[in-house]
Amino acid sequence: MRCASHNSCARFCSATCTNVASLPFHVLGSESTCAAVILPETSSNPFPSRKVILLMITGNFLTMSLATDRVQPSKMPNSWNIGRITTVGVIFGACFLAFSTAILLVGKFELHLGIEALQTLTVVGIVFGSQVTTYVIRGRQHLWGLRPSLMLVLSSAADVLIIPTLAIFGIAMAPLPRAVVACEFAGAIVFGLVLDVVKIPVFARLSIS
Repeated sequence: MRCASHNSCARFCSATCTNVASLPFHVLGSESTCAAVILPETSSNPFPSRKVILLMITGNFLTMSLATDRVQPSKMPNSWNIGRITTVGVIFGACFLAFSTAILLVGKFELHLGIEALQTLTVVGIVFGSQVTTYVIRGRQHLWGLRPSLMLVLSSAADVLIIPTLAIFGIAMAPLPRAVVACEFAGAIVFGLVLDVVKIPVFARLSIS
C-alpha cells in the first residue's frame, strides 16, 4: 500500500536532512583540508563540478523514487507539523554531518590522502550516507520492518554501483582502493543501524506517526 502524504513527508524530511548535512560540511571540509568538498569548481574551490552533478543526479533519483515506496497507513488521520518534521530533518542531518566529517578526518589524518582522493572519499561517503539515511527515515518502524518498492531498490542499486565503480576505477574522479570503498560501505551500514536506533525515540518524542 502506498500513501502519498507519508511519502511526501519522507521526501521533505530527506531533503531537509541532506541540506542540513551539506552546508555546514562545506565549511568543516574547507577548514580541515584547505579544500572545499561540496560546492562547484571555482578559482578558490578545486572540487570538480562533475562530481557535484553526479551527486545531484543519483541523490535526486533516490529521493524521487520514494514516491513509489510502500508505507503502513496510520490508524488515525494525520496532519503535517512542519516544525516537528523539520526538527527530525535537522537531527538526522546533524548525524549525517557527523558521519561525513568522520570519514573526511579519517581520510585526512589516518589514510593521509591527497586533496583529490579526499574529494572522491567524500563523494562515496555522501552516497552511502544518503542511502542509509533515506532507508531509516522512510518509515516509522525499524528500517527492516517494511519491504521497499522495486523502484526504490533499483534506484539504490544504481546509486551504490555507479558512484563506487567510478571511484574505484578513477573515472571522473581520483581513484580509491577497493578496500577503502568497502570500509566506507561497512561504516555506512553501522551508521544506518545506529541511526535507526536513534529514530525510534526521536519519532516518539516528536509524535511523528
